[in-house]
Amino acid sequence: MEKVTENSSFMYTIWLVLALICMGYYIVCATYAGVGSSFIFIWLMGAVFFGLVFAVRVLEIKGIIHVAKVFRICFICLLYTSDAADDR
Repeated sequence: MEKVTENSSFMYTIWLVLALICMGYYIVCATYAGVGSSFIFIWLMGAVFFGLVFAVRVLEIKGIIHVAKVFRICFICLLYTSDAADDR
């Protein structure tokens, strides 16, 4: 398990605050301009991204998941399923 330092807990706070800001801005834009307004979905995507980064880091600290292992497995699967494997 990774030791939580003051700097790392500050980073978790930043990820969470960014997710909340993006979500809040999306809600404000959707309220005033409508959901179909152009390019406001990017704020929703930002909120999802920053929220996922926050959640993954918290789960990694608690020892529930291991990010390095997951990336290694995804990379191996990507190499296995790539088109280069079909070329002869």
